[in-house]
Amino acid sequence: MSASREKKMRLNTTNKETAVSASRKTGKGWKTIVAIVLVLVIIASTAFFGLLNNGSLNAALTAVTIDGHEVSAGMLNYFYSEARQQMMTEMGSLYSMVFSSDVPLSQQPFVNESYASWGDYVLDVAIKNITEIYRLCDDAEKNGFTLSEETKATIDDEIAAVELMVQYYGYGSADAYIASTFGSGSNLDNYRDYLTLRLTAGDYVNSKLDSLQYSEDEIDAHYAENKDDYYAV
Repeated sequence: MSASREKKMRLNTTNKETAVSASRKTGKGWKTIVAIVLVLVIIASTAFFGLLNNGSLNAALTAVTIDGHEVSAGMLNYFYSEARQQMMTEMGSLYSMVFSSDVPLSQQPFVNESYASWGDYVLDVAIKNITEIYRLCDDAEKNGFTLSEETKATIDDEIAAVELMVQYYGYGSADAYIASTFGSGSNLDNYRDYLTLRLTAGDYVNSKLDSLQYSEDEIDAHYAENKDDYYAV
């Protein structure tokens, strides 16, 4: 649950091979970031909570279907929160200069005509991210991949931490706490589902990385055939 262990990770690839390549850049740290998303929101200001709840989803959106998977608004809230946190991290101090903390992102115009608002932009990123996650999880299931006992314990620890936060902040239930943090429709059950999806995708990619083994001769031959890919003027 330590926020100091956070590492950024994007799974914005279009197939398994490029997803594995993207994961190589962050290594084993992927498991950490998905388990501490809730903490990132907890330590933020009360104003951030209110803004997130007001702008997390377009009012007309109730669910999205991705490759046959019915995704509830409650589940999509987590990916919206993640995409927004990612944008905040990348922009750094510029974030507070660009956006008004008193106005939901859904009411703040985007920089061009690509999106009606910044809320629509973040929502689009969230949908793209969850699409890649489902594709990785589907591929993991097809190949018989299952979560390790260690990862399952990580999920249990995160759920236990939520229960502690419920007591600390005086909420009536874990569902009420999660809904107030991420938005209407989010609850303890789909938070667990979210963590399971994220960790399954991350562990599956890492298992692929671990299985990649190349001899020195193969590396040298690949380099010799692709020098232009490594050097440019």
